[in-house]
Amino acid sequence: MITQDGTLIVGIEVDGVVHLDFLLRPRFVSDSIDAMEDERSHNNPAFEGLVMTCQEITKLGTLTREQITPDLLMGMLDIDMQQIMEARKKLLARLMTFRAENKADSAAAGSADEGRVLPG
Repeated sequence: MITQDGTLIVGIEVDGVVHLDFLLRPRFVSDSIDAMEDERSHNNPAFEGLVMTCQEITKLGTLTREQITPDLLMGMLDIDMQQIMEARKKLLARLMTFRAENKADSAAAGSADEGRVLPG
């Protein structure tokens, strides 16, 4: 799976430790469904986005995956959330490039097979 790393500017402090480095994975449809199931999302679309962002973060410093929650991210400064949003843009660009390259490779392989009679 293609991921994107990044570093928060200020970081999140938990138990006296400041966590800066993070790793994002792509956002899946299941993330949207899970976010809609959180009751706090029903009255606040911004919270729904926060839940989805939380699910995308696979690493944040030395925190366990279970510690990376919407409540934790609500304590994050805006400038750090902007770092995550920038990393998401880079991840999406990489995904699109990867898909385009694979599509071109598949098309080239398909054209190489044209004119060749397969045994049958």
